[in-house]
Amino acid sequence: MVSAGVQAQARCCSRKSLICTYRTAGPSGSGVDDQVVVPCTSGTYPLGCSTWTWASHSDGSYFTNSSCIGQNDDPTVGVYSYAACCSGLGGQCRTVYSQPSGQNQGDTASVMCPSGLVMTGCNVFSKYGRAAGAQISVSNGLISCKAVNGFTKYGGETGVQAIATCCPR
Repeated sequence: MVSAGVQAQARCCSRKSLICTYRTAGPSGSGVDDQVVVPCTSGTYPLGCSTWTWASHSDGSYFTNSSCIGQNDDPTVGVYSYAACCSGLGGQCRTVYSQPSGQNQGDTASVMCPSGLVMTGCNVFSKYGRAAGAQISVSNGLISCKAVNGFTKYGGETGVQAIATCCPR
């Protein structure tokens, strides 16, 4: 089996009034599905959210309207979570979630921001781990957060979810 490696993508935006602080928390407990939460302070919203682990297994990270949550999938070590908590956005940001993808490797899930909001973050989450990642995708002028299932799921396991942060323009 040949590995395809990993790829990093950034969504770079500029706004004069935007002020961000970068916060971290962790590690989570070492149990499967143990979580670590990075809360943003009052009046700030998580525009960036990520999870990291020494091991190769995490369920990923997801936004709420006030925090970034990382979830462990390895029974030996925990995960760390990182958030960019920002203010000066001119209104409240929202977190939107897709329906789960299919169970097959390569199946995708996507979500778009409601009208009048711009996508500032895009993440993938899978309660059963082994996601292949997420990216902001543009097709026919429409912007969506697209998540990819990295491994076939079985039985009652669900696929991946795309999770986006959407803020006022």
